[in-house]
Amino acid sequence: DLTDGGPSFRDDLSFSFVKAGRHDVKTGGEYVHSNSPIFLCINCGGTLDAQGGPIPSNVESLFPVYNDVSSWKLNSLAPITRFYSLAVGDFHVDSPIRSYAGWMQDDWTRGNLTLNLGVRYDLIRGTYAEELPFEPWLHANRPLDRNNIQPRLGLAYSLNDRTVLRGGWGMFAGGAVNASHAYRVDAQVANIQVNYDGRPDFPLNPFNGPIPTFAQAVATTNQRTPFLTLPAADTALGYTHQVSAGVQRQFGSSMSLSTDFVYSAAKDALSIMDVNLAYNPATGANYPFTDLTRRPTKGWGAVSQNMVEPKGIEQYGLQMEFTRRMTRNWQLSATYLLAKDFDYQYAPIKEGCKYPATNPSPGVFTCDAPMTLHPVLQEERFLTGNQRHRATLNGIWQLPVGFQLSGL
Repeated sequence: DLTDGGPSFRDDLSFSFVKAGRHDVKTGGEYVHSNSPIFLCINCGGTLDAQGGPIPSNVESLFPVYNDVSSWKLNSLAPITRFYSLAVGDFHVDSPIRSYAGWMQDDWTRGNLTLNLGVRYDLIRGTYAEELPFEPWLHANRPLDRNNIQPRLGLAYSLNDRTVLRGGWGMFAGGAVNASHAYRVDAQVANIQVNYDGRPDFPLNPFNGPIPTFAQAVATTNQRTPFLTLPAADTALGYTHQVSAGVQRQFGSSMSLSTDFVYSAAKDALSIMDVNLAYNPATGANYPFTDLTRRPTKGWGAVSQNMVEPKGIEQYGLQMEFTRRMTRNWQLSATYLLAKDFDYQYAPIKEGCKYPATNPSPGVFTCDAPMTLHPVLQEERFLTGNQRHRATLNGIWQLPVGFQLSGL
């Protein structure tokens, strides 16, 4: 798509041959070029936080015309104002993605056995804006994840003309998704906050003068915070292992029953943590969010960043399906799923650290001092609340004179 910055292409080649059985081979490759230009106006209009006390009893009269800002009497909110925040800078960004992929699969049949032998490789530039710095949390030109070889193996074996055994295993990496829009805006926009200083005109004049430029905002001591979530310093793409094994049996001329065990496990999953938060070794909990003296990086508030975690969601399932095709004027289908989903709560430990960041004295921070996290913050594998049992039944009955009766 030339309107998005450049060309993309894909090509597939399929061919067959016979050698120690029949081989049906499919191979191909693709290149995806996308710039994804956007205008991301997050907080470019400013936010006044007036939650420091009871709402005034005459609040309706302070906003006489709801859609005419010039009629609003915002300075009357000064006594309950807590802060004002505003983003300044350039909100227009390109988010380029350059994705390269290649794949090959051979469906090899010999006698009663069919093997599906496949592999795919992905190399993706731009998913995490690797070239952009965001000091001190992200350095420029972070290395790409080049270890994305994904083998796939499947098989089907006919015990006889009525029974088939089947199964498979494969690795599947994350695709060419663009996770860098907000981060690229953060690199050229400053989201600043000024706290209420007691002036009666603060709501309408929070900076006590002109609105600062981006350069002035970056140089100021006002509290900054990124818009959304910074990418992980580790640019590894997440992937999953997927496994299945099962059997299918035909009964009579119109019925079949299949049972399959399925399993998937996420690796290099992403979690989100505030990387500008320190923890108290005495309590195992974080220091109060409002205590800016305990923030590891001065001039910044909360800084959310993705962390690459070696473990992720695990899913187990037992799938059963009975099918009766339409014969003698009726058909029936029934399924049952028994599933377990496990997820993780990750400990708030930054990449490259062994323990959470601590603050032994103002201005001094470390993440190598042993400490025990509060129990509610420790890493935990837990069973999610997703549905455990699911059964469905549906059928059709062919009635006389062209009518059908169906139900689910």
